[in-house]
Amino acid sequence: MNTTTERPAPAKHDYDRIPYLVAYQNNSAVRDVYGGIAELVVLESYLLKPRHRASDTVLVFMHPIGGGAYLPMINALARAGHHVIYCNSRFRGTDSALLMEKVVEDLGECIRDAKERLGYTKVVLAGWSGGGSLSAFYQQQAQRPTVTASPSGDGPDLTQLGLIPADGIMLLAAHISRHGTMTEWLDASILDETDPTRRDPELDLYDPANPNQPPYTAEFLERYRSAQIARNRRIDALRRQKRPEPEDLPWGPEAEPHQEDRLGLQQETKHLGEALASLPAKQRDLIEKAYFGDLTHTEIAEATGLPLGTIKSRIRLALQRLRHAMDRK
Repeated sequence: MNTTTERPAPAKHDYDRIPYLVAYQNNSAVRDVYGGIAELVVLESYLLKPRHRASDTVLVFMHPIGGGAYLPMINALARAGHHVIYCNSRFRGTDSALLMEKVVEDLGECIRDAKERLGYTKVVLAGWSGGGSLSAFYQQQAQRPTVTASPSGDGPDLTQLGLIPADGIMLLAAHISRHGTMTEWLDASILDETDPTRRDPELDLYDPANPNQPPYTAEFLERYRSAQIARNRRIDALRRQKRPEPEDLPWGPEAEPHQEDRLGLQQETKHLGEALASLPAKQRDLIEKAYFGDLTHTEIAEATGLPLGTIKSRIRLALQRLRHAMDRK
């Protein structure tokens, strides 16, 4: 007699993907936001909310340079009944000016908004890839803040931000850290940063004459890792030597932003959210993929199976609706 019982398939939940913005005052001496009013930091965010499953807990994703709002994992968690926020940092899509301390500040504002405005009582940080070390850094500074400035001296002072500790951390395919990973990618054979042809032949992995060949010995790997760290430090020293001193600014401190500008951005954000919510679901989904997910029309066609002409037509109609809705406001 066969007593094996089949497990029921896990329930799948319909969910809404709700775009919204988190905006807050930028108190940094350096204005490093790339759109909108320079005195405000604006974070593009999404709430994935199951339609028929309430929860007091939300999973919060943030990656230092963003771009993961349409990861299959994010959608699958919402489909499984979890409330999920994906919040992009101010450095979305670029890390040329990235300061991790400012990303921590961004994550703190996202968590504050999730608890105070959206009403979640528990926040679990979901650290995916580079978001893993970010989540651990955030939690450490929220519980025992010690960092008073970034290495550049530009701030922010994390001890003064009142960061709200998360209620849990979940690490998903997280790597060791950005600085650790990038150091492990360095070519340890380069001896001169101004002349990359000057190499240590015994550390050049691509030189057939190198006496060290796979499988590498433990002694060689230790030597190679040490040379990678030494090169990282040489690059830092060179950068510091060539870093220009800031010129004295004769015109004094910047003026405070006008209250009308702040209120205007808040009103525009509210109206845009209302206009997006009023779009037909099929049009809204394509707008989110194209303008929030940075997908080309061809990529959207591959992801959805829709004809390219249908995608272009729906996006065009959606933009017309949004333009008319914003004009009426």
